[in-house]
Amino acid sequence: MNIVFIGGGHVFGYHSAQFKSVFKDAQCYVVEPNDAIAALAYFPRISFEEAVEIADLAIIMTPSNIRWEVCEPFVNKKTPLIIEKPLTINWEEIAKFERAAADSWICPIVNARVQRGVEEIVKSAKNPKQIKVWKIRNINRDYYKGWHGNFATDGGVLAQQGFHCLDLACWIGGNPISVKAVGKNDYHKIECEDTAQVEIEFESGCHAIVNCTTASHGGGSAGLVVDGLETSGLQFSDKGEAGHTIIAKRVKEALDNKMGPPITVESVIPSLRALHACYISMDHNGESVIVGEKHYRLGSIIIQK
Repeated sequence: MNIVFIGGGHVFGYHSAQFKSVFKDAQCYVVEPNDAIAALAYFPRISFEEAVEIADLAIIMTPSNIRWEVCEPFVNKKTPLIIEKPLTINWEEIAKFERAAADSWICPIVNARVQRGVEEIVKSAKNPKQIKVWKIRNINRDYYKGWHGNFATDGGVLAQQGFHCLDLACWIGGNPISVKAVGKNDYHKIECEDTAQVEIEFESGCHAIVNCTTASHGGGSAGLVVDGLETSGLQFSDKGEAGHTIIAKRVKEALDNKMGPPITVESVIPSLRALHACYISMDHNGESVIVGEKHYRLGSIIIQK
């Protein structure tokens, strides 16, 4: 089996090691323009064109605003895809991924879903009414010196570290119908937000509060509360295994048994719609954004998707 890793940035060595620990017999390759990052993998380096030809599984970790152009050649060849969170922040690409997923094997990575205690809470919560989820981190300012933190490539904390929180809220709450969001970037001085607070109302009647930051001046924490049921440590491991390792095991099991992906594109679409609505709300001073199937509404203003 040939596995190709496309991109990776700061986390390349960490993520590639977790997948290699599960796919032990696979031959792994890397496509990465940065010499230092490519060296972290200890895998042979090949061109993108070679990767498309030989891949039995492609793992996409490029900046999230240029995902479809990287994924499309693999989709055309029906090569199974694993795509880092968020699936995309380019709103025009969401429909393309939806259509592709109808007859292609695509697994988005949102590993907070498999973290310690989360699955148990989801199974226990029946018709939830209140969700609170948070992720607080102190990230070194050097992290944002490259392509991170701008809209041209990967967005701010809501589209990256905080997307795990947003996804958990939507995975549990269902389809969002109304979103309010405020954000700021007073610490990191980046184009996008490093701190955000979000309120979401769902079709089910559930209500969620999401808080996330990479600008904590103290320690970090993460947690989830659903109708009083609580778990913490979402950024930590599940019984000694990291989230990417758990997902890699489920991916291998699914591929070995010719099953569908353990996490589907369809299941992350509500989270992507909520993310889009967050940025519209932040651009309008936290006003409520109504989330429709084909458009967003801000007061009397209709914003087409």
